[in-house]
Amino acid sequence: MTSLDIGLLGLCATLTLVIFGAPVGAVLGLVAFAGLALVLGLGPALSMSVSLPFEFIADWSISAIPMFILMGYIAAESGIAASVFKLMRMALVRLPGGLACASVGACAIFASASGSSLATAAAMGRVCIPEMRAAGYKDSLATGCIASAGTLGSLIPPSILLIIYAYFANVSVSAVFLAAVIPGVASAALYASMIISRATISPDLAPRSTESFSRDEVIETVKRVFYFPLLVTVVLGGIFMGIVTPTEGGAVGAAAATLIAVLVYDMSLKQLWTTCLESVRSSCTIFFIAIGAVIYARFVSITGIPGFITDALSSDSPSVWLFIIQVSIIMIILGMFIDAISLLLIMLPVFVPLASAVGVDLIWFGIVVIKLCEIGLVTPPVGMNVYVISGVAGKDVQITSIFKGAAWFILMDVLVILLLLAFPAAMTLQ
Repeated sequence: MTSLDIGLLGLCATLTLVIFGAPVGAVLGLVAFAGLALVLGLGPALSMSVSLPFEFIADWSISAIPMFILMGYIAAESGIAASVFKLMRMALVRLPGGLACASVGACAIFASASGSSLATAAAMGRVCIPEMRAAGYKDSLATGCIASAGTLGSLIPPSILLIIYAYFANVSVSAVFLAAVIPGVASAALYASMIISRATISPDLAPRSTESFSRDEVIETVKRVFYFPLLVTVVLGGIFMGIVTPTEGGAVGAAAATLIAVLVYDMSLKQLWTTCLESVRSSCTIFFIAIGAVIYARFVSITGIPGFITDALSSDSPSVWLFIIQVSIIMIILGMFIDAISLLLIMLPVFVPLASAVGVDLIWFGIVVIKLCEIGLVTPPVGMNVYVISGVAGKDVQITSIFKGAAWFILMDVLVILLLLAFPAAMTLQ
């Protein structure tokens, strides 16, 4: 059996085990170790299994992940999410489907601190869904809206997936963050436009609101929310302008978010401690999977899988469009069964070398890949965001209704990908 045969067998084994529910981090690490032992011998396999995880954990850019996770958890638990939604509600409630549009806007703003799709969907779902259902919105729109808008946490910086992509693609985290801004804003804008159009055509989908707010109420809400977008703007602006590194920005953001939560939102020490524990658990989960992926990436490289697939594609002289179509089909199908972070870490060792060989800009490619991961988060049968929203919405909401509502937003995601393909320079700031 050749090295390539071992590599292809390992890839098939990995996808099969993950699809059937085996722990992703363990599968990646064990398959990679077994494959490296067969190809190189037990000694080199053991050596790589020790050195590669250490190199990954010691990388300075990766330390930004727990900082942004902590920042997001604090924003979720302190009441910032509710205040952001209330402000967006005041601004947009009179529009057709105004509450759903406000939910999209709140998700987009909250995503700029969360860095996680699941965290964004869970936090905003608890706040927004009861309000929309109470206002008479159809369950499919109320739940599908949050499930889909929650995916913006994967795209709008500071995204955990973008940081992971930057590490494996060996590109600048700051550059990937900057490139994601326009696609993130465009996604939110298209979501809102679709909601307004549907609510205008079918008023029973989202009854028009006549709600009004007093001047004092608006001022009070603005005061409570003001510090949060200011914080995000300072952190991301500092990163984009090169004043601080992503890690330093994450640390500043986490510290400032803690101060805002305690001083403005009266967050208790008990809540803060619980938030820190949840952040540690989430960080450990991500790092465990990523460590397995680091070893797996070396296994894929040594066995020659990227070169094999590159040669196969080169014989057909694929265009960028054809390559992206092939990647999209694979990512969307696998995304139906594998969560976004696991899918990203499994496929990056294969796709990044291919993208380089085809001549695709890796920063632009990263935005497309993350957008494809977002689609996977709301597609059946294992759309993770849908299951999060199902838990938040309650047992009286059918999961099929959530998937049905999310389907409209998937169409908007496809449109964003087409815009990225048609106008790559305009859609990704670099």
